[in-house]
Amino acid sequence: MSKRALSGLVIVVLIISTIVFAFKIQPARAEGTVYIRADGSVDPPTAPIQPNGSIYTFTSDISDSIVVQRNNVIIDGNGYTLQSTVDLSLRTNVTVQNTQINAYALYYGVLLNYSSGNSISGNNITNSMDGIRLNHSSGNSISRNNITNGLYGIRLDYSFDNIISGNNITNNVYGIGLASSSDNNDISGNNITANIEYGISLYYSSLDNSISGNNITNSMDGIRLNHSFDNIISGNNITNNRYGIWLEDSYSYNSIYGNNITANNHGGITLYGSSNTTVSKNNITNNGYGIRLDHSFDNIISGNDITNNWAGIELESGSPYNSIYGNNITANMGDGIMLKGSIGNTISGNSIARNWCGINLPYLERDNVIYRNSLVENGVQVSYTLCFAVNIWDKGYPSGGNYWSDYDGNDSYCGPDQNEPGSDGIGDTQYAINENNSDHYPLMGPWTVQGENSTVSPSSNITITFGNVTLEGVTSVNKTQTGPTVPPRLRLAEQYYDIKTTADYSGMVKLAIKYDDANMTLEEEQALQLWHWNSTTNEWEDTTTSVDTESNVVYGETTSLSPFAIVKPFPYDVNGDRYVGIDDIFEAASHFGAESGQPNYEPLCDINNDGYIGIDDIFAVAQHFGQEY
Repeated sequence: MSKRALSGLVIVVLIISTIVFAFKIQPARAEGTVYIRADGSVDPPTAPIQPNGSIYTFTSDISDSIVVQRNNVIIDGNGYTLQSTVDLSLRTNVTVQNTQINAYALYYGVLLNYSSGNSISGNNITNSMDGIRLNHSSGNSISRNNITNGLYGIRLDYSFDNIISGNNITNNVYGIGLASSSDNNDISGNNITANIEYGISLYYSSLDNSISGNNITNSMDGIRLNHSFDNIISGNNITNNRYGIWLEDSYSYNSIYGNNITANNHGGITLYGSSNTTVSKNNITNNGYGIRLDHSFDNIISGNDITNNWAGIELESGSPYNSIYGNNITANMGDGIMLKGSIGNTISGNSIARNWCGINLPYLERDNVIYRNSLVENGVQVSYTLCFAVNIWDKGYPSGGNYWSDYDGNDSYCGPDQNEPGSDGIGDTQYAINENNSDHYPLMGPWTVQGENSTVSPSSNITITFGNVTLEGVTSVNKTQTGPTVPPRLRLAEQYYDIKTTADYSGMVKLAIKYDDANMTLEEEQALQLWHWNSTTNEWEDTTTSVDTESNVVYGETTSLSPFAIVKPFPYDVNGDRYVGIDDIFEAASHFGAESGQPNYEPLCDINNDGYIGIDDIFAVAQHFGQEY
C-alpha cells in the first residue's frame, strides 16, 4: 500500500471515529426520581439541576419525576424537558416555570397535594393524565401554561381560592374541571379549544367561583355546572360547541351574564332541573336555541339579546314561576318564546319581533302573566294548541297589556271601561287571541317607560303609577338627570321627578306612587322609599309612611312636591354603577380604618353606618359580589 493510500485511510478512520464519538456524547440525563430536599440539596447530586440559593435551574432534560420537599423555591425548566411529573405535595410558595413536561399519559404534569401559595406558569405540558392537578390546595396561581393531549388539562379537587388564568388548554378530553371545589376559585382569560367533552366543568362546586373572560370553542359543552350554586359566569366568548352553557341540578344564585354565546349547534344556555339562576345581558346569536329551561323554576331571564337562533327562549316540561323580562328576541327562525306545559311564569317588557311565531303555547299552559311586551311583525303573534288554557295578557287598567303590531283598534277613549273621553295610550277595544284569551288593554305603541310631560286635571290627591305613569292632580311630571345630591348609600330606582300642580297644596299632601313590580323581588319592594327634597333645610327627607306590596303602592307625605325621588337602599354598590364588582371591594378597602370626620372617611363605604369603615363593611360588600341592581 502506498503512503498516499495509507494516509487517506487514516484520515477516513479518524473522521468516522470523530462522528461516532460525537454521537455518543449526550447531555447528562437524570435517571430515577430527583428530590429537592428540605435542606435545599439536590438528590442525586448528579441530577442536571443547578441550585442557586432558592432557584433551581435545569441544565439538561430529566427523564423521571421531581419531588419538591422544600418551600419557597423556584423550579426553572430553562426550556428543557421533564419526562414525568413535578410533585409539590405539602409545599408552599414554589414556582415552576419554563418547563417542557411530557408525562406519558400515566402521570400528572404538576401535582399540588395539600399545597398553597404556589405558582405554575409558562410551562408546556403534554400527554398527561392531568396536566395540572390540585387536591386540597388553595391560594395557588396557574397561568400562561400550554396544556395539550391529556385527559384533564387542569383539575381541582377540594380546592379553593385558586387563580387559573391565561392558559392555553387544547385537545384534551376535558379542559378545566372542578370537583367539590368551592369558595373563590377564579378561572379567567383562558383559551380553551377542541377539548372533547367540555371546556370548563363545575361539579358540586359552589360559593363564588368565577368563570370570566375565557374563550371556549369546539367542545361538546362550553361550560357545564352540575349540582353547583352561587357561581358567576360572565364575559366569556363561547362559540362552536354543542351546548354553550349547561346547568344541571344547580340550585340557588348562579349568575350568567354578559357572555357572547354564538354558533353552538344545539343550544346557547340550558337550565335543566335548576332554579334561582339569573341569566342576564348575554348576546346569544346563531345557536340551535337561545335559552332553554327544562324542569326549572324561579329563574330570572332578563336583558338578553337573543337573535337569529333556531328558537329564542323555550320553557320545556313544566318549568313554572320563572320571570322573563326586558329581552330582545328578534329574527329567530322558530318561536320567540315557547311555553310548553309551563304555568305561573311572568313575561313582561320583552321586544318579540320578526320571529316565525312570537309566543307559542303548544300544550296545557295556563296562569302565565304576559304583559307590556312588544309583539312586532311575527309570522304568527301567538299560537295556541289548546284554546281552553287561560293565561293573563294584561295587568288591568291603567297598567295595560301588550303592544301588537297587527292591532287595528283606535284610542279615542280612556278609563277602565274605555268609555271616557280622551286617549290614554290604550286601545278602546280588546285584542282577541282566541275565545278564552284576550288582551283587554292593548297598548297603542311599543312599550317604553312613560311619565314625561304628562298633563291631567288637578285633584287633592296625587297618584303616580311607577312605570306606565298615571297622574291625578298634576300638570306635568318630568324625569330629569339633575337634582340635589343623593343621600349616601341610596340609589335611585328612576331619576329625579319634578312635578307641578295647578291646585293649591298649602297643607300636608299625601303622595302615592304606584310602582311596576315586574322586575322587583319582594325584598326590593319592601325597601322602596319616597324621598323629598326640602328646599328650606337643603336636605333629602324620607317621607315614606308605608309600602303596600299587595297593591304595589308606596305612600309618603310632604309639604312640597318638587322634586321627589323613588329610591331603595342598595348600599353594596359603592361606586353607583348598579353592579357590585371588585372595584367596589377595593374602594371600600381603600378607606379601611377611617372614622367619621377624618379626611379618608367615605360614607358610601360605611355599610353598617356606624361611623367607622371596618372589615365588616368590606366583607359586606364582598358578600354581594356580582349582584346587579
